[in-house]
Amino acid sequence: MSEAKGTVGERSSISQRLLTLPEAAQYLGCTLWSVRELIWKGQLPYTRFGKRFQVDRRDLDELVDREKRCEGVSSDDR
Repeated sequence: MSEAKGTVGERSSISQRLLTLPEAAQYLGCTLWSVRELIWKGQLPYTRFGKRFQVDRRDLDELVDREKRCEGVSSDDR
C-alpha cells in the first residue's frame, strides 16, 4: 500500500478554502481593518482555530455577490 504524502510544493498548489484575514483582504482588494470591520458587524462569518481567525473563500464570494450593484439609466428611462 502506498501512502499519499504531499510535499510542501504540492500543498501550495491546492486552492485554499480558508484564508487568513490578510489573505482575505488581498482577495477583496481592501485593507485588513476593513475585513475585521465586516466580521465585527456580523457581515462576514469566520472560523477560529486557536488564535488564528480565518474566513471561507465562499463567504467572501457571497459577500461580493450581495454587494453588487447595477445602476445607471436603462433604455426605458431615456
